[in-house]
Amino acid sequence: MAGAIRHPGRQWSSRSNPVSRAWCCFTTSRPTATTPLIACSPTRSRTHGAPARVSASAPRRKAQPSPSDEERADMNRRLSQAVLGILAPLAVIAAPLAAQDARPGLAVLPFSNGGSYGQDKEIFAALERGIPATLIAELGRNTSVRVIERTETQRLLDQSDLEESGRVDAATAARIGAQVGARYAIMGTFIDYYGKFRIDARIVDVETGEILTVVQAGPADRQSLYGLLRDLAAGIVTKTGLPGGAGGSTVRSVPTEALTAFSRALLYHDRGDTAKAAEFYQQAITLFPDYTEAKEGLRKARS
Repeated sequence: MAGAIRHPGRQWSSRSNPVSRAWCCFTTSRPTATTPLIACSPTRSRTHGAPARVSASAPRRKAQPSPSDEERADMNRRLSQAVLGILAPLAVIAAPLAAQDARPGLAVLPFSNGGSYGQDKEIFAALERGIPATLIAELGRNTSVRVIERTETQRLLDQSDLEESGRVDAATAARIGAQVGARYAIMGTFIDYYGKFRIDARIVDVETGEILTVVQAGPADRQSLYGLLRDLAAGIVTKTGLPGGAGGSTVRSVPTEALTAFSRALLYHDRGDTAKAAEFYQQAITLFPDYTEAKEGLRKARS
């Protein structure tokens, strides 16, 4: 090698850089305890004035031992906890979605008086609420159908003043039904002609606003009013093709006088006269002790 000075057992080499020049020597054999690798014949650095140094190679990294079974189990446990920490909030968000009622919904709106004679006008006004309330109770006995509470539809009607203006048509019924999440909206009329009673229910498709069909009950004697409503509920379920059937396992028969008292209680309750409403609720319960809807109304009127 040109420029190299040979020495037994050693090799001399010159290295230079722009900062300093140093003559270094190193052994051709591996360094031992007696012959360590050192720098020899150093010269001073022109810049820093310190001897140039040649450091020994960095020691080799020791191989890491494999984790024990206990350590692996601990790592898996920590990983599982981290995954659960991520999924738990998602489960909380998804829970309400899973809990939503997927049953088809029915919204029953107030029925209008189609021209009745033979009784006090207040009774006919009360039946506009009592007939749909009783129809809701009868339809609700079918557990395969989700029936919207009367108070929900009544609240929306009161907010828009549609009932008072007589503008509850198919389009309005569809809009109210959509607001409460129903599939069908039920609207209709009744006629009491000196004791002969007939009820017509129109089934409205909430998505299209179209009247799909009309279900009729009667004419029949006024004393059979509850039976007419029970038949009407069964006809609605049949015409819409909804699952199950109205009526449930127990068939009850509410006297017309009790149904009328219950209807008058609803009328006063909606007007805000809870004292008068409680009076008629109690009258309905006296006439029919198993009147569940009247008992619930009385509880709300007194609360």
